[in-house]
Amino acid sequence: VKPGQTMEGGQFLTLDGKLTGLLVDNAVSVVDKIMPPVTKEDYKNWLISAQQNCFATGLTTITDCGLSPADIDQVDALQKSNDLKMRLYVMLSDKPESYS
Repeated sequence: VKPGQTMEGGQFLTLDGKLTGLLVDNAVSVVDKIMPPVTKEDYKNWLISAQQNCFATGLTTITDCGLSPADIDQVDALQKSNDLKMRLYVMLSDKPESYS
């Protein structure tokens, strides 16, 4: 990926002509191809860490679009175990596997 590179349905964000590391929508697929699989423990640790950061700034609720059914199941389990106290409004991905 290079500054100024385009991708249909996605963006590689830049600042002052340099890549910021922020990927939008379909641009994430570039990284997905090389990332190792995420474990449930990784996912839990990331959510708990994100929750702590949000609470530290006064943020108590978030909205997230495009989650997989597996992601939503993990969020649900963490909320039921009271590990995840933050309120979440989440929506399923529009990928075909979300409807089966």
